[in-house]
Amino acid sequence: MLPFDLAPDLQEAHQTRASALVESVPADPSIPNGHIAQQITTDREHVRSRLETEPDGRPLETLENRQRTRTSAAELYGAYRAATGNDDGGAVSRRRRESREAWSSVSTAIEYEASTPVEAVLVYAPIERRLEQARHESEPQEAYPDRPLSNVEQAGNAFEAVETAIATVESARGIRNQYLETRPNASPQWNRLLRSLRDLEISVSRTQSERVDLPENPSMDEFDGIELSDIQRELLHTADRELRYRGDSIRNRETNGQPAFAVLEAGRTLAGIAAYEAVAEGIRDGTIPDASTETSVKTAAETAVTAIETLLDGDYPRLGFAVARPARIAYESAVRRLDDGYYDVEGIEAQFRFATVSAHAVAEAVPFVVSALGD
Repeated sequence: MLPFDLAPDLQEAHQTRASALVESVPADPSIPNGHIAQQITTDREHVRSRLETEPDGRPLETLENRQRTRTSAAELYGAYRAATGNDDGGAVSRRRRESREAWSSVSTAIEYEASTPVEAVLVYAPIERRLEQARHESEPQEAYPDRPLSNVEQAGNAFEAVETAIATVESARGIRNQYLETRPNASPQWNRLLRSLRDLEISVSRTQSERVDLPENPSMDEFDGIELSDIQRELLHTADRELRYRGDSIRNRETNGQPAFAVLEAGRTLAGIAAYEAVAEGIRDGTIPDASTETSVKTAAETAVTAIETLLDGDYPRLGFAVARPARIAYESAVRRLDDGYYDVEGIEAQFRFATVSAHAVAEAVPFVVSALGD
């Protein structure tokens, strides 16, 4: 959650570009290969449908959706151009160079200007993520083919990659510019973030060594001599996996020059420690059921919603919401599995239960992160 209202300009820019790309592809393309012609027609209708659908979500999610529609439109356009005998290798190379120049321009201009360290984390973490994606996509993972007519899909993928690089840089620049327009007294927070991150890393390491003993090769059949039920196994596996992943993520983000994202990951790791403790305690004291029922799954879902929504009532609701990403992902994953008709009800209930313990753990971690930031 950004600490300001994101104006619709960025979304509209992606929408305009996507529309222009789609309109450049005829509804009934004249392509000798009937299979490819049908695929392009189908893809065109799919992208048009997405253009006409109003995204339902938070501002950053809506921006992401509009950007994905734009890059899908670029893939469609690139495939159509190749299928009709055009060789756009030079144009793709030129736009790739432009994307690198834009990435460099935006990256070097960022001094993490913000009103407070907490706002710096909230604003620049999503910017860091977008710049990382742009840098990755600006490198040719899949080169434009030498014979595009024979490699239509590869040509489309090359168009999509370079469009993604350009679009994500535009989004990153736009988020920063819009934020700074609302904060005329913003000052650089880079040094503060680095100092805070070092303190948080020490705290994470000390807290984990004092409170959690992760086995090197954990058994998923028992825990402390207790035979695990399906719910307990899935819950413990999720808590264990999250905690192991976050430690590496902090180091990776710091190494890549992403202090805002690293601070969030430190907060998530602290929450992960508390969540793992809660799961372990639940297994030991027998409060986690052995089997699921329709009622227990429904109750677990409702409890998870309440736990996540409660974070919005805290002193730092936006930071809490950002740190709670693992809880939100677990909840959304469980909902999707229900909607898709999965019959692994124990696994679904475990996801809801993890969302709850993770959200409760975030409430404990956020004040510590704020204190470390000196906000």
